[in-house]
Amino acid sequence: MANVSYSVGYLDFSDASDTVEFLSARIDAIRDEILARNKSSQLINEQELKAGTFTGREFLVVQEQRTFTIVRTYLVHERLYQVAVQVPVSVAFTNGKATARRQDQTESFKSTAIRFFSSFDVPAIDETMDDFDRAAREIEKKNPGTLTVMCTPCGGDNPVQDSKTQVVVNGKAITLVTPAYPAIAHSAHASGQVRVQVLIDVEGNVAAARAVDGHPLLRAAAEKAARESKFAPTKVEGKLVNVNGIIIYNFMSQ
Repeated sequence: MANVSYSVGYLDFSDASDTVEFLSARIDAIRDEILARNKSSQLINEQELKAGTFTGREFLVVQEQRTFTIVRTYLVHERLYQVAVQVPVSVAFTNGKATARRQDQTESFKSTAIRFFSSFDVPAIDETMDDFDRAAREIEKKNPGTLTVMCTPCGGDNPVQDSKTQVVVNGKAITLVTPAYPAIAHSAHASGQVRVQVLIDVEGNVAAARAVDGHPLLRAAAEKAARESKFAPTKVEGKLVNVNGIIIYNFMSQ
C-alpha cells in the first residue's frame, strides 16, 4: 500500500516489574511521549490489549487531520515493544476524516494494518498464548481487514466494536449443542453455570472456545459442545464479521 510507513522498536527497563502499577505507568509514559513529539497530535482512542499473558495498549493518534497513526505497545518482562503504522488520513478513512471507529477505515488500510500487526512475533508472547488466542490470530491472518466484534445485542447490524464487554450469544445459534454430563462430574455432584468464550468466524462456525468460569469438571464438556455449535453469520453495515461472545451452559446435577 502506498504512503504507509511502519516502525518497530523496543526499550529495556532494568527496574521492570509485573505489577499493574508499573505496567500502567510505563505505558502511560510512552503515550505521553508520543503526543509530546508533536504538539498537533491528538489521541482519539486508547484501549488495553492482551498478547498472551502480557499487557499492552493501542493508541490511535491523528495529526491535524493529515496523518493517522496506530501505535501498539506491549510490555514483555523487562522489555517494552512499540509497533506502529502511519498513513495519510485521506488514505486510511473512507470519508477523509480520522475517527475512532474502525468501520470508517478503508478496506485496503485495515487489511494492511492487520497484516503488519499480525506479523509481529515475539517468542515470549507466543509461548503464553492458548488455543483461543492462536485461533484469533490465525483468523486475522487468513482474512485481513475482517472485523472481530463484541456483539451487543448479537442480532441486528450494530454490534459493539472494540469493547471489553462480551455478551451472551446463545440466541444467535442455529444449532446450540447440548453438552454431555461427564460421569466424573456426576460422581462429584458437580452442577451450575459454565460460561464459554467463543470466537465465531464469518461463516458462523466456532473457531475457538474456552471456558472462562464454572466448575472445573464441567468445563471441557461445555467447550466441546460450544465448538460443535453453529451460528448465523453476523454483519456490520452489510459486511460479514467475526464475533467474540459468550455461551452460557447450565448443568443440573444428575
